[in-house]
Amino acid sequence: MVLTPTLIAVRDVAFLMLVVTATMPWFGRPSVAIGFGAGAAWNLLNLALLSVWSRLLATEGKRRWLWVIAVGLVKFPGLYGVGLWLLISRRVEALPFLAGFTAVLASVAARMAIGRAK
Repeated sequence: MVLTPTLIAVRDVAFLMLVVTATMPWFGRPSVAIGFGAGAAWNLLNLALLSVWSRLLATEGKRRWLWVIAVGLVKFPGLYGVGLWLLISRRVEALPFLAGFTAVLASVAARMAIGRAK
């Protein structure tokens, strides 16, 4: 199996999520761990759907338009709607959510910058 930047980010962020989840309740802030985990999970799913959607759009020949539309509907109104609902309803704290979201992007960018992602 080839480790893509996204798969490497999953491993890195999973470790970081484990550390944050294990340590934050000791400091009396389990909501921080939940927010960080939710943000990281949301962004990992976002990147996975973006990867699938872009591959579907980039295929030559007959495109599977039903799949393109289905993945687009899951990603854009579905996933983004869930993220907006989580933040507006205050189910998760915004700053830890954004930290988890950013951790995924930082992990992917760092792996690509140092050339370990192939």
